[in-house]
Amino acid sequence: MSQVTLKVGDLFEIPLRDGRRAYGQYLHWGKLGYLIRVFDAISTEEMRVELLKTASQLFPPVYVGLRPAIRSGRWRLIGNIPVQGFVHPVFRSTNGLEPGTYHDWHIWDGDTEVFVGELQPEHLELEFECSWGTDLLEQRIMTGEDWHRRLL
Repeated sequence: MSQVTLKVGDLFEIPLRDGRRAYGQYLHWGKLGYLIRVFDAISTEEMRVELLKTASQLFPPVYVGLRPAIRSGRWRLIGNIPVQGFVHPVFRSTNGLEPGTYHDWHIWDGDTEVFVGELQPEHLELEFECSWGTDLLEQRIMTGEDWHRRLL
C-alpha cells in the first residue's frame, strides 16, 4: 500500500460488483472525515472527466472512508475538478438503531448541532450524520437502497 495524498476536488472511479462504474468527488474534510458526492453518472465504460463537470448528484453528499478505498486500489483517482461555492450539507442524527419513532433527533450543519426532538417534514430527506463504509455505499449506488431510511 502506498501513501495517498488527497486534494479537495479529486475525482475517483468506483467499480461496482455488477461491472458498472460510478464516479465521485472529494468535497471537504470534516469531523467525520472525507465528505464526497457521487455523480448520477454510472456507466459500463470509463467516463471522461469533462463529462463529470456537468453531472448532477445521485444523492446528497455523504462521509466515507475515502483514503483506504483509494490506497487499497479499490477506488481509483482519475482527475481533479475544483470545488466551487461549497456549502456544507445539513445532516440529521438519532441514537435509535431500529425502525420506530424517536424523540432525540439532532440537526447538524457542519458547525452547529441543534436538538430538534421530533423530525419535521423538511428534515426527512436529510442524510444521516455518519461515515459510510465502502461496501454499503457501493450497494446504495447500485440499488438505490438507503438503509438509513429504514429508521423512519
